[in-house]
Amino acid sequence: MSKEELKKAVGIEKANCMMCKHLDSDPGGGEMQSEHWVSCRKREHCSNLKSFPFKKEMECWEPEFWKSKFAEMIEEGTDKEVESAIEKFADTVREVEVVRT
Repeated sequence: MSKEELKKAVGIEKANCMMCKHLDSDPGGGEMQSEHWVSCRKREHCSNLKSFPFKKEMECWEPEFWKSKFAEMIEEGTDKEVESAIEKFADTVREVEVVRT
């Protein structure tokens, strides 16, 4: 299955850094500063580039649960509800990966 099919399956429109599970955010200077430092846990060198996080689609992209349609399934925030949504997300990603290979 293609990246397009994976995006459709998880409900993410664009496979960019903002929608990727590897994006990390560090508050930087503490509570007094509103600026956050973002970095990539998969390709650390990208964090030093001026245009990071990239808005274009990236080959290294992997879907982030909290940016997917599955996060919308959580209404009350109970542990059981969250675990169920995460399981459905993981199952969907696995199904797409199996078809890809």
